[in-house]
Amino acid sequence: MSLTAKVRYLAPDGSSVESRATGVGGGGLFIESTAPVAIGTELTVSFALPDRSAEWLEAKGRVAWVCPKADQYTFFPGMGVRFTTVAPDTRARMLEFVNSLKKTDSK
Repeated sequence: MSLTAKVRYLAPDGSSVESRATGVGGGGLFIESTAPVAIGTELTVSFALPDRSAEWLEAKGRVAWVCPKADQYTFFPGMGVRFTTVAPDTRARMLEFVNSLKKTDSK
């Protein structure tokens, strides 16, 4: 099951960018973007999980890889962000959500 969340982050030029994130998990997420930033760029990302779309969670991360165009692995261009700093309550909230999806899938 693919998880899609709303995400926003501050681009290196200082502009605020809103997009969709897929593959959200305890280690990071994939942000859909037609203008991904360079590998190694530090970002602070805020994202809202679908079950509580008004609750924004925040984490710091680093761009680990970039997919400049859609390919056989991803349907959208974008960038993979590996979390570097996640507050314990944010990580617990993410894991709680992912585990609830697994329970739903197994029924």
